[in-house]
Amino acid sequence: MSRENKHVRPWSVWFARVFVFLISALFTVSLIELTARWLTEHQHLSYYKPIESKVDPNTEDWRWTHTFNDDHFVPDSRLFWKPKINSFPFDDRGNAISEQFVSYRTPDEAPKILVYGDSNTQGLVTNSWANELQLLLLSARIPTEVMNRGVVGYSSYQGVERLKQDLEKYTPKIIIFAFGWNDTAPSVNAPDPFYRPYPTFGGNILANSRAYSVGVYYLSQFRTSHQKSERANIFEPRVSKEQYIQELEEMYTLAERHGAAPIIMTRPYDITNEGFHDSKNWRSTVPEYNEAVRQFMRNDPAHFIDLEAYFSDQPELILDEGHLIPEGHRKAARLLFDHMAQYHLL
Repeated sequence: MSRENKHVRPWSVWFARVFVFLISALFTVSLIELTARWLTEHQHLSYYKPIESKVDPNTEDWRWTHTFNDDHFVPDSRLFWKPKINSFPFDDRGNAISEQFVSYRTPDEAPKILVYGDSNTQGLVTNSWANELQLLLLSARIPTEVMNRGVVGYSSYQGVERLKQDLEKYTPKIIIFAFGWNDTAPSVNAPDPFYRPYPTFGGNILANSRAYSVGVYYLSQFRTSHQKSERANIFEPRVSKEQYIQELEEMYTLAERHGAAPIIMTRPYDITNEGFHDSKNWRSTVPEYNEAVRQFMRNDPAHFIDLEAYFSDQPELILDEGHLIPEGHRKAARLLFDHMAQYHLL
């Protein structure tokens, strides 16, 4: 045997062993993943879902509810949950749509109006103020596309994160921000800026792993069962009032940096609802967040709309404690349109 062959064979054996190890590991991981999917699909196991449609009566933390899954969303390591594209009420770009939705599209690089908010922005099954705004623009022959990026359950933190992603693809002319509800909602384990349902490294892969979700679910159940019962009554908002203003500041800066006009709005709600006057109810802090926005924007009327003040004497336009009825969405859109026209933002 030549000296050259003596040097080659050890490397060949090492490579073969590594290859066999990787194949075995891949097979094992795939088998675990397929088993987890089969067991969960046949309801033999439960698994963690980033957002669910029923609110936990003990905590009202929408992020960690495990009762009913909301199939309109998919997990995301940065946004926690995001719209499932091409699945009503979202289109193929993740824009919120409705039954009365009028589709108007321009190229990605064409200036657009980007709208960010929570369930009140995502809108009703029938309509949304964002799409009503689109109708007003088209009626006035203003060819600007409105993209409704509102998502139920979103806080201002998630709104800014989604805005950052969108700025890599779309060109904004106006950026509208309408938050202040879910920011005030209580968090069980960590506020949004520190909330990590998935690891930073490999997060998007793990977010779509059923086996990982099963493990997270049962670990969460174990932790919850060992928590003191008083823990659920500890109030800690998902986004503090100070952090909320910081998120608005970042949104404002990003908008100007990309040559867009920012518009920040307060959150409307039914002021006659007793929950907003009960100091033990987190909803009582919604007016405080709105007031913080007023102070932040007090010297900038061109980029501020006080929806709370506008609807304060019109509770009949609010469907429940904080969501507009169809006519309310139409009036909000008209208010926005007139405001942008008044300050020549269009």
